[in-house]
Amino acid sequence: MSGIAAVKAYPITKTKSVKKSLSERDICTKFITPALLSAGWDLHAQIREEVTFTKGRIIVRGKLHSRGESKRADHILYYRPIIPIALIEAKDPTHAAAARRTKPHRRQSR
Repeated sequence: MSGIAAVKAYPITKTKSVKKSLSERDICTKFITPALLSAGWDLHAQIREEVTFTKGRIIVRGKLHSRGESKRADHILYYRPIIPIALIEAKDPTHAAAARRTKPHRRQSR
């Protein structure tokens, strides 16, 4: 696949009432994954679902240390098997519109 393909949006009028009763996972399965496939993304080579992409920040307090919360994404799109280019995070309809806009994830240095 050359470049990033635009994902078609489903008509709001048909899906708005249906989406209110769905969970976040249902929205991924019924709307996001089919849209990615119809846009030309390869499910087995370019899309990973429910992926943990960091182990969590290391927190040090004196001689004690622990890990923060790990970060997960609903979908990660790959240009090549080791080159991620996009994270997709779905929200269930109970979240406010402002909560759906999240900060972009930063790639942590190794």
